[in-house]
Amino acid sequence: MDPAMLEALQQKAAGEKRKAPAEAAAGAVSAPATIEGVDANASVLNASNADALKAVLGLEASPVVLKSDADEQLLVSMTLSQTFKLHAIKVAGPDDGSAPSVIKLFVNKQAMTFDDTEDYQATQILSLTSASATLPLQQTKFTAVSSLTIFIEGNQGDHESTGLSRIELVGVPVHTTDMKDLKKGG
Repeated sequence: MDPAMLEALQQKAAGEKRKAPAEAAAGAVSAPATIEGVDANASVLNASNADALKAVLGLEASPVVLKSDADEQLLVSMTLSQTFKLHAIKVAGPDDGSAPSVIKLFVNKQAMTFDDTEDYQATQILSLTSASATLPLQQTKFTAVSSLTIFIEGNQGDHESTGLSRIELVGVPVHTTDMKDLKKGG
């Protein structure tokens, strides 16, 4: 999906949010939008300031850069509030050359370590050539995502540390039946 088409879908999604709840309940298909509700249990490995992860995920409003510690690699794991079909990922970093360059995504693999990133095949490998970008995802590989692991392998300027200032997921929820919402027949 090209960035212009993705932008058009996001604008359409903004209009969809304004629809009345009755229209949404009637089965209207929603357009891709930035996903909110990443579980607060999101975690990062190899960060010198792991507490900055909440700001990077948009859970806090402070403009903080998450930085890798021992080398340029970061491993971010997140659980979504429900299952989503992902269309794109927005990634931003500092424009000093420490922004991510190679990003490997792993779908529905939880509690991954750096060794696991070598053992498992990535769902998709992305390249980032600017400080920030919206990167389209392969639609068939991201249809039922409940957790996502993001492995940042390196940065653009071969710095010792990688900086990450924002991660946003763009997608739509996969509508499932919540068994708790069903009434007992009697």
